Amino acid sequence: LINRKCIVLANLKPKKMGGFASNGMVMCASNKEHTEVLLIEPPSDAPIGSLVTFDGLPSTPASSAQEKKKKIFEFCAPLFKVGNNGVCQYKDVDFNIDGHGLVTVPKASPGYSIS
Repeated sequence: LINRKCIVLANLKPKKMGGFASNGMVMCASNKEHTEVLLIEPPSDAPIGSLVTFDGLPSTPASSAQEKKKKIFEFCAPLFKVGNNGVCQYKDVDFNIDGHGLVTVPKASPGYSIS
């Protein structure tokens, strides 16, 4: 991961990892067997900290308390997938970083899951 940009899902319920609390997760795509795991990549010119949006869906981030109460990630996760050309999708809507383009997994095949 050195010198690479990635997509991080933030505001998750804290979990101990490596002896410290983690509130986020690096997003990856994998095949059905989980024998291939690939890093999801933002557009190369996207600034660090950019918000991923989905056309037609609200883009206000949930607070940590809202995420904990509503279990938003657990609800959405089964609906994340890789579509054509390695584009990451939620309910067939592309992951987008406004003004910079689509979020992709260049080497993934359509149908890979995202988590």
